[in-house]
Amino acid sequence: MKINNIHQMYDHHTILIMRMILSKNSSCVDVGAHVGSVLKEIVDLSPLGKHYAFEPIPYLLNGLKSNDEFQCVNLYDMALSDQSGEDTFFLVKNALAFSGLKQRRYDCSDPEIQEIKVKKSRLDDIIPVGHKIDFIKIDVEGGELPVLRGAERVIRESMPFIVFESGLGASEYYGTTSSSLYEFLTDNCGLEINSLDGYLTGSSGLTKNELIDIFSKTERYYFITHRPLLDHERHRNFRNYILDIDSRLYSLNELPANFLQLGSQLEALLPRAQVRDWGKKQTFVGKGVNIQPDGTSAMWIKTANVSLFRDAYVYFGDQRAAGRATIQGELITTTIPNEVIENVGEYEVVIVEAFGRRTTVGVFMVKP
Repeated sequence: MKINNIHQMYDHHTILIMRMILSKNSSCVDVGAHVGSVLKEIVDLSPLGKHYAFEPIPYLLNGLKSNDEFQCVNLYDMALSDQSGEDTFFLVKNALAFSGLKQRRYDCSDPEIQEIKVKKSRLDDIIPVGHKIDFIKIDVEGGELPVLRGAERVIRESMPFIVFESGLGASEYYGTTSSSLYEFLTDNCGLEINSLDGYLTGSSGLTKNELIDIFSKTERYYFITHRPLLDHERHRNFRNYILDIDSRLYSLNELPANFLQLGSQLEALLPRAQVRDWGKKQTFVGKGVNIQPDGTSAMWIKTANVSLFRDAYVYFGDQRAAGRATIQGELITTTIPNEVIENVGEYEVVIVEAFGRRTTVGVFMVKP
């Protein structure tokens, strides 16, 4: 599968996560089912589960009802929130994906808005007590926190995986802040929050300050919440993610940066990973290399699991960098004589030696 933009990457990551966590018997909820793209994956992956889908736009719901694949799904013509009743729904006729319970600024020219009345309910009022829900997907254009608050009982009972979109530009119209989102999901419900790629690479959950920073920079809009994971579960996620990357070609410029974040687990989890080949297809310029006036260059590598690097050296090709690498937090820092950088090609594999083994962890395009 070729991925051409950030939205396709989010979609692919969502499906990849679903394939990792769902079984044939899993029960799922799709909030904002739209045309059913995620719902189709749910039905395909969990044909024996009991599923619930919510879509307040009438003709989209009719499309779902007329689809034979969804005859086993409980379909509801309503919006979900933290209150029940009737509400005004702002239907953006020329950009349906932007529709929601609040009117806001839209990323489209001349939005055609139609106000319709819709039913709304709490998920807690629909899912029976004791019925375990394994996965929830929420895409409601800013109204995620009200949906989550209306599902507090379900979340506490089931501790499901929840994939949702949230960020500035929509969530503030519902009074949602990154702090209130974190406090509800983590402090109140005991779940970790992570980015989709963070979950896939086995990273720890986001701290409150990290989530606030992501919101303020509008770097990511898709997140996953889940119960705290054990180490072997994080390693499993990482292994599956690498196998997926190895099977196809990203067309995003950030691919090498992703490899740097994955750390030295590459060799242990996927010995045949074509890191050098990936680097030739996608590169980034100069990141991690800082020329110093003393004739050396400082280089850092951000890793997913720095504990693997207690005894680390860094190589450019066959040339080992000067001195043992310094480990601080998630960064490995070392110095490299400038002549080493000048003598290597633009594309060079960075090697880290940990516990006596050399492991490929990334690709730099070096242009001092």
